[in-house]
Amino acid sequence: MLVLSIFLLLWYLLDLRGRKETTRLYPASLLDTGEILVLGIFWQYAADMILLLLSEICPVWYQNYMEKLSSGGMSEITFGAFLLSVIFAPVFEELLYRGVLFRKLMDYLPFGLCNIVQAAFFGMAHKNLIQGMIAFLLGLLLGWMAKYYRSIFPSVFLHIVINLFGWMNYALQLGEFQKGIIAAASGAVIVAMCRKRIREKKNGSECS
Repeated sequence: MLVLSIFLLLWYLLDLRGRKETTRLYPASLLDTGEILVLGIFWQYAADMILLLLSEICPVWYQNYMEKLSSGGMSEITFGAFLLSVIFAPVFEELLYRGVLFRKLMDYLPFGLCNIVQAAFFGMAHKNLIQGMIAFLLGLLLGWMAKYYRSIFPSVFLHIVINLFGWMNYALQLGEFQKGIIAAASGAVIVAMCRKRIREKKNGSECS
């Protein structure tokens, strides 16, 4: 995975140069980075709440999901599992799906269709119905970020944050009540940030 990630990174950088794209590799501002951090926390714990609900509605699906995590070593509390799930997997997946597949599709197809296709491939790669559905929705968000920032590195950061807090769930053994509190708190922060941005945009348009 490391060697392939390096190869994909070189391809991505050469592709940027070939297209003469002058955008910075990480164009997100410090404020944007903070918002991405909160969004990643919210996504992880909101997904945990959805999984809790699915464990009651569709226990067989949930059991298959947990077995998939265990067989992949993602739930192990080791340094190797940390590197794999928190660093290598997000970087590799963003380079492959948003850095290569998404960018090549954008040469031929409209954004909406490109985003759905790359997110579908991203979801199917997880080879599990529940994880695949969550990954598909996440892929749509990550694809939008790649287009908005014209760079995959903000989406890499978001992906790392999500996987980091997912790994921490196993390391800290957080209870469902604690996860719910974190999801609610981070969600409230996101709502407040969105309202602030809307007010700023409204005030800006009025001034102009």
